[in-house]
Amino acid sequence: MRRQKYIPICLINAYKAKERVDEKVQALHIEISREQGMKLIVEGNVRLQLEHLREYPFVRTAMNAKKLNLHGWVYDMSCGAIRIIETERPNKA
Repeated sequence: MRRQKYIPICLINAYKAKERVDEKVQALHIEISREQGMKLIVEGNVRLQLEHLREYPFVRTAMNAKKLNLHGWVYDMSCGAIRIIETERPNKA
């Protein structure tokens, strides 16, 4: 219990990504392996970081002016592959 009180600031968003993955897995009533879960958490964390970047007014302004594109990638160190997680989403009207 004591370890749960201390979460390094750099891991807080990863914890939020884990919560999202857990909720999705429960909603779908499926079981996934630890490896699958870790992969989904890493990918979810990339998506979460992109969401956070889009919240900054100067980022939104640059994106709306077509001066900035955001991309999310994950590098798989076990095989050297790069997975595209997300590129810039169209603006919601």
